[in-house]
Amino acid sequence: MAIVIVTLDVQGTTSVTASAGTTVGGLSVEIQGSGIAAQLVTAAPWSASFSGVPAGTYTAVSTPVDGNGKALGSPISSAQFTVQPDVSLDVPNVVSVTVAVQ
Repeated sequence: MAIVIVTLDVQGTTSVTASAGTTVGGLSVEIQGSGIAAQLVTAAPWSASFSGVPAGTYTAVSTPVDGNGKALGSPISSAQFTVQPDVSLDVPNVVSVTVAVQ
C-alpha cells in the first residue's frame, strides 16, 4: 500500500450558474477505483494525501462542488498512474554487537 499525494494546479476561477443561496464548497478529489473516500480541498496548497492506496492503476479526479458536495462544474482527470505492490525483503538479523577497545 502507498501514500498518494494529488496536487491540483488551480489557476483562477470559472463562473457557473447555480441556484440562489448556493455556496462553493471546494474541490472534491478522489482516486477512482481505490476504495478510499474522496477528500474535500478548500484552499491552497490545493493538494490531498491518500494513505493505504492498494497496488493498481488509477486516475485522480477533481470536481468543483458546492457546500452540499454536489458538482458545480466538470471533473478534471489526471493521466493514469500505477501504485506498485509492496515487496518482501530479506535483511540481516543482527542478534548482538560486540566491541573491543584496546
